[in-house]
Amino acid sequence: MNRKALYKEPEKNSSRESPVMMRPERSDTTDPVKRQTNRMKPVLTEAQQQELFGKLKASRSKALPVTVTLFREHEDRQVAGIVTAFDPRYNLIKVEKGAAWEVFQFDDVIRVE
Repeated sequence: MNRKALYKEPEKNSSRESPVMMRPERSDTTDPVKRQTNRMKPVLTEAQQQELFGKLKASRSKALPVTVTLFREHEDRQVAGIVTAFDPRYNLIKVEKGAAWEVFQFDDVIRVE
């Protein structure tokens, strides 16, 4: 018996075999999330840092509500509540908002209102 008769090679470019198509990669400029990752944190002067700390301290001592804006890589974030604690060793601030609370680094604070 002839081996070629038993085995039939598939035809090239048959309907079952489609050529692999390569998609072009997206550039960084078309993806808004990738574009915003290069954000730089604003550099605060010593006087600006003291002003922010003063507002946070007033919120703690007088139980005044504040809105703290935190720098994040993609988008700034706001936390509203009352400052209830400072941890000078680790530079942390605790803000209570209703029954919940949140802790964050003082270095991440860029605005206090």
